[in-house]
Amino acid sequence: RLVISDEIQEDYFSSNGLMAIYAAGVMQLEDLIPQFVELMTRDEDTLTPILLETMIGLQSDQLVQAAAPYILDSKNGVFISACMILKEAKTPEAEKILIDAYNRTADIEMKETILDALTSLLSPQAFNLIDDFLGQNKTAIAFDTDKIFYSYYKAKAKEHPLLGTKW
Repeated sequence: RLVISDEIQEDYFSSNGLMAIYAAGVMQLEDLIPQFVELMTRDEDTLTPILLETMIGLQSDQLVQAAAPYILDSKNGVFISACMILKEAKTPEAEKILIDAYNRTADIEMKETILDALTSLLSPQAFNLIDDFLGQNKTAIAFDTDKIFYSYYKAKAKEHPLLGTKW
């Protein structure tokens, strides 16, 4: 905890700070979740993967609640990190937050990323959101949505008009 507190004051995390974050994850130190989530806003290529791995490993409702405010952050890296945390949390609360975020954003890339998370959760709500997304007639940018949607429908054993043609 002391190493992480000291490292937060620095411009960049050292290898000691990165190891301390990793160790905190191994030790399941959930009291550090607020600090970890705040660190998502830092633009450090070496910090982000270790931070995400640590947070995803914590798998708690506290983590879901702490990541939720960042789900619509306009800084792409922060949004993607928050979305990955919610995707991997696999909790009803994470699903609810993702659905709300989908409905609140107009950004096509954010919608794609959120749909990727919801289909990964096998959320039944994804059916309606996929139809909404397809109805917007916008081209997918970040993901191969055809592949994601096809896999989701197959996993849920459902048919879609595009399932045998476009998908």
